[in-house]
Order: sequence, then C-alpha cells, then structure tokens
Amino acid sequence: MARRLARTSSRLARSLSTALAEEASPSALVTLHDRTVAIGTPPRTLVDRLSLTLREGDRLAILGENGSGKTVTAQLLGRAIGGSADGVELTPSSAVASSAGVGREGRAVVHVSFESHRRLLQSEVREYRESRFDVTHRRATLASYLFPELRPDLPHPNGFAGYTPKEARLAPLPVPYDADAHHPGLAALESAVTRGEAGELLRQFGLYELRHRPLFAMSTGEARKTMVVDCLLSPPTLLVLDEAFDGLDSQSRDDLREVLLRTLDADGGRRTGALALIAHHPDDLVPPPTHALLLGQGEGRTGFLGGEWRGEGA
Repeated sequence: MARRLARTSSRLARSLSTALAEEASPSALVTLHDRTVAIGTPPRTLVDRLSLTLREGDRLAILGENGSGKTVTAQLLGRAIGGSADGVELTPSSAVASSAGVGREGRAVVHVSFESHRRLLQSEVREYRESRFDVTHRRATLASYLFPELRPDLPHPNGFAGYTPKEARLAPLPVPYDADAHHPGLAALESAVTRGEAGELLRQFGLYELRHRPLFAMSTGEARKTMVVDCLLSPPTLLVLDEAFDGLDSQSRDDLREVLLRTLDADGGRRTGALALIAHHPDDLVPPPTHALLLGQGEGRTGFLGGEWRGEGA
C-alpha cells in the first residue's frame, strides 16, 4: 500500500501544474495564507505554511499517507468558510464531528465518511432510547431524516404521563413500526419525498422504494447514499467526501461511484459550493477533481504540493 501511494504521489506531483495560492476573488469561498495545520498539546505540525484558495465549483482532492493531515486540513477549510478558523483547536481525524444528526440550515461543511456514518447511527440509537417509545413504533426513516420538519405530530397512543419527546431529526415517529406509505400520519412525508428534486434523487440513487425504511435497517451502502442525498437537497458550502467508500462492498462501491458521477459532476449541472475529496485509491476520487493538494511532502513530511489536476497519468 505504501509503495503504491508513493508511485501515485510521484505521478500526482508531475500532474499538478499551478500553485493553489492565488489572490482572493469574488467567487472564492476561502483563502488561506501561510496557515499551519497542527493538532494536540503540545501542537504537532501536520502541514506547514499552507496557502490555497478554494472557489465555488472547485473539486479539491486532498491526498497523502495516513497521518499526513488530510481530514484535519478539510476541517480547517470548513471552519475558515464558517468564519471560525482562528483560535479554534483542530482535532484528529477520529474526532471530527459529523453534521449528520443536526439540522441542515446554514451548514458550512459536512463530512460524508465512515466516521460520520457511525455517528449518525449512534445518534439515532440515542434518540430512540431517550424518546421512551417502545418497539411497536417506527424509528427514524430515510424520509423523516431528509424532511424532519414534516415528521408527524401525533399523540402517543398510550400517553406520556406528562412527558413529551423532543422533536429531533433522528427521533422515532409516533406511528406503528409497520406503517407504510399509505399511513395517514406519513402523508406529508410521503408527498415531500416522492415529488420534485427529492423524488428524482431517490430514484437516481436507488433509494425510492426505501423511503420509509428505518435508518438502522439500511445497509452500509444505502445509508451512505442517503447522507449524500441529504447534502444534495440542502448543499453545504463545502461537502467533504472523506474516504466515503470505506466499509462498502465492491458492488456498493461501484453503485456509489456511478451515482456520484451522475449527480455531482459539473457537467451534470448539480453543484455544491465546493467539494473536498479524500481517498487512498485514485478510483475513489469521484467526481474527478479540478485541483489537488498532496500532503506529507519534504524532509519533515509537513510540506505540500498543490495545483490544477490534470489526471493521474498526466
């Protein structure tokens, strides 16, 4: 693996044509000048004096060996976009928080990764346990996750004895566990999830027939695609696909690649503000990058190379 990455890095270094650091322009989402990416106490430098500009429509591949600072660099970009990069401690890759379990309004950055997927499932279980609902109720579904504002407002059939569960995005629904698309309590969700852009995306991602399936019952590939659909319905300023194919079997990887190419490629007309692509395997850089940042360079492994992407074989 290390030898393959070294060969890939060498090819990438030859294909990076221009510096990423340029003057800010009206379309620039964020411009960094001589920023040091460091974690821990005392601080350990991962990337020294990083300079780059990220613009709307950019698809930035962040590449390097394990521990070179790929995820933390993406986190710095997101916090800079959100206006909170200065004086904020960055965290290691394993501690990067996910936005999957919170509302979608005003999101600066969203990570879609194995880690954010794990956090999503953990949050769903916690919300289910805290709700005091029993096993006869429908747990949070794909539809209620995408449209939390439309979750049914129905009384608990057995009463709450003075307790009202909070209306959280991943909270269970006050309908029977076997409720289907025809249940009157799910009418608003059914209408929202089958029409317009939502219905189109679910069909493209092969999720339409699963629209009322509980999140906990989805396969890894189905849940990962659900997270991407969420980002397309309400695009964050920066979407980070951070090893988004990890944990998927070969068929699920192929399916996700195909649908990402169809929906996120610039030629398809569907954009987030910007994309950051983190991957060990060049085949997982989907859609194809416009720019690349290669970390772990130089004697101290804290340098970087950056520029326009001209393809791995360029």
